[in-house]
Amino acid sequence: MADRLQALLAHFALSARTFQAGALCGINALDGTGTDGQLHLIRAGEVEVRHGKSVVHVREPSLLLYPKPMAHRFITDAERGADFVCANLSFEGGNANPIASALPPFVCLPLKSLQGCEAVLELLFREAEAQYCGRQAMLDALFEVVLIQVLRQLMEQRVFDLLADRVAIGGRELAVDVGV
Repeated sequence: MADRLQALLAHFALSARTFQAGALCGINALDGTGTDGQLHLIRAGEVEVRHGKSVVHVREPSLLLYPKPMAHRFITDAERGADFVCANLSFEGGNANPIASALPPFVCLPLKSLQGCEAVLELLFREAEAQYCGRQAMLDALFEVVLIQVLRQLMEQRVFDLLADRVAIGGRELAVDVGV
């Protein structure tokens, strides 16, 4: 069976850079400027997520994926907050990246629905709490693993599709070798 995700990742790398680990209290806004998407893991606490007029209430540990820049705001209890671990996501090719382009602008999934990801999430959260040598590199790598797992699951659920054997980048068509 052809591995279309691997074929695309070989041409269009992705990377994660952790920027937050710990409680976010009150109102926290991200302006959606720049070129990076974001991946937020909510370990505990209730969060109101706002995108303009759209509101999502997160009441259980969840993953929030923004494959492309998008302004959003988190509203949590001002004193208790919510426990977050967050990373910026860079998709090679930017807005022309076929993976980022195929995804919906926002994905919210309960962490318990991420099949096969329990051990990775446990290690990521443990690493986020500690101050070990190599912490940043470990967190970044673990976020990349989580993202690939999420992409697999979304493909299986047909939330997005990577069935094209060819993709256009910057007006240039590129053949993606999927081994078929």
